[in-house]
Amino acid sequence: MSQLREQLEAARELYLAQRYPGDLALQVIPVRRKWWSRFAGTAVAGLAAAIIAAILLHQAIMSPTPPQRATVPVTRAKRPMFVVLPGLPQAPKSMTLAPALGDQPVFLPALPRFPSLLETLSDRSEAIETVDENSTALEAS
Repeated sequence: MSQLREQLEAARELYLAQRYPGDLALQVIPVRRKWWSRFAGTAVAGLAAAIIAAILLHQAIMSPTPPQRATVPVTRAKRPMFVVLPGLPQAPKSMTLAPALGDQPVFLPALPRFPSLLETLSDRSEAIETVDENSTALEAS
């Protein structure tokens, strides 16, 4: 074997021989808690969820009680009372609700529109041509 190969083998053996004294996993990872604390936490959370569900279901199932009517003592009035409701407002008969259009079509003003892709591309090509013409005219002068 060559000398380089021997050095590499020696370095490999030295690397593999290195060990941590003790149990590294116990020092790095915390000790597991006992199962009773997890069980108690789960039981408390389940009990709280059951109480909330029972309250919500009780409110949903419970039938509403009719409102109690208050009794008002009736006193006889000496004069009879009449209630008169006002009539509905009416439009004058001479007023028309909609203008008579007859058979004439209704014309609306033109709505704004967006330019098409072809119009946009043609405008750009024209702008590029005018810029090229201006730059050549400037260079010539």
